[in-house]
Amino acid sequence: MVVSSAAIGGVAAWATGGDFLAGALNGLKIAMFNHLEHQYVGIRKGVNEDGDWLSDLPEVECVAFRRTTMFDVEKAFAVGSTINTGIDCFGRSLEKNSGNSTIGSNGRLYFHKDTERGFYGNQYVRTIKLTKVGESIIKVSGRVGAVLNVYDLYDGVSKDLTDYQNGGSHGYNTARVVTSWTISWAAAETGLCLGGEIGGCIGGPPGAIIGGTTLAIIFAIGGDLMGKEIIDNIYKK
Repeated sequence: MVVSSAAIGGVAAWATGGDFLAGALNGLKIAMFNHLEHQYVGIRKGVNEDGDWLSDLPEVECVAFRRTTMFDVEKAFAVGSTINTGIDCFGRSLEKNSGNSTIGSNGRLYFHKDTERGFYGNQYVRTIKLTKVGESIIKVSGRVGAVLNVYDLYDGVSKDLTDYQNGGSHGYNTARVVTSWTISWAAAETGLCLGGEIGGCIGGPPGAIIGGTTLAIIFAIGGDLMGKEIIDNIYKK
């Protein structure tokens, strides 16, 4: 009984986002101090010095608790995802909106439009195109984003499995993740193009880079919220 209670406590804690070991220890304590105390110790009876009959039942109350470790992990992943979205949008804006602009080994930026010939260095300064810098950023942010997306999908499927076992809604969390991905990506691409056009008209390549990055981030976050809101309305959450 003690072993099975510990196992059930650990699994229950893990399934609800808590710590397996803490849940197992709580299950073990509940079995030992609550059930075994009542079943095998029983009521102690006796007579005090005045001849009065007394009885008592030893008991220890154990209440299982849920740790907040998983919540903290989810929060860290959410913050990391937002930061990575901003970095990715910046990289994509560099790749798409920087024209023939370059950055030199001296730390200076040389902005040139697509229709202009860029500065590609001399015997004193080496340069690299900002489009290449953007491509390098995207390679890293893309891999990080893939890891974060896999975690989001895993978390959604896990929650849906738990809901299904408890007779709840089917597919809500998974649909929420996939829909928010799709709309956020499409909105970010729209913001990237629109912001680049507006910023380019105002401030040339620097304006295009800043405008594309800014609108891409805003549209990406807005698309994510819109996707979640759509699924919430469909499932009446």
